[in-house]
Amino acid sequence: MEWLGRARRYALILRTKPDDTVYQVDRRVTTMRQLNEALKDTRANRIEVAPTRLDMELQQAMMARAIDAAWRQGGWTVDLDELLFLHRLGLMPVYERLFTQTRSLKVTAMCGMQRPVQVSRFALSQSRHVISFLQEGRDVATIAEATTPRMKDVIPNLTIDGYGEYSFAWFERRSRKIYIARLDVENDRLEELGTA
Repeated sequence: MEWLGRARRYALILRTKPDDTVYQVDRRVTTMRQLNEALKDTRANRIEVAPTRLDMELQQAMMARAIDAAWRQGGWTVDLDELLFLHRLGLMPVYERLFTQTRSLKVTAMCGMQRPVQVSRFALSQSRHVISFLQEGRDVATIAEATTPRMKDVIPNLTIDGYGEYSFAWFERRSRKIYIARLDVENDRLEELGTA
């Protein structure tokens, strides 16, 4: 998601957990005051929202505020780091509004989820693009139900078919095509490997 999001000029990155991913941002905010200031700052085109993970009330308030700002202002790409965590924070109505009421506002939502079986199918069903790295079991079935049954054959075989590390299946809803691709981390580029 970080790699894909680089191409977007206006981005709100909602970081739900600490990890080693480094986002290219103008502002990194950890308090509600900083978030409100950043949202008013016309020079802040890329904002990382990263409240302390120990304060769940603050996380909930800041994530809701950022999503609401994207909905009200339009034009943002919103990177929802871990949809399951946002769901558990009680933010499902907020992010579902983002999925259903912002296309005409030129808002793009990018959602990450490690276990699709544990989140609302709504997120998958509203997606124009679904990118899936190696999954197994019920998670593959969940993705196949929300996209196309062909994903059941493609996703589990990404490494078996020799596509290598960082390979993924990319389902594009309009054409109903499944692209196989790989992120070449070393050379920082995307390689299209074929279709399924």
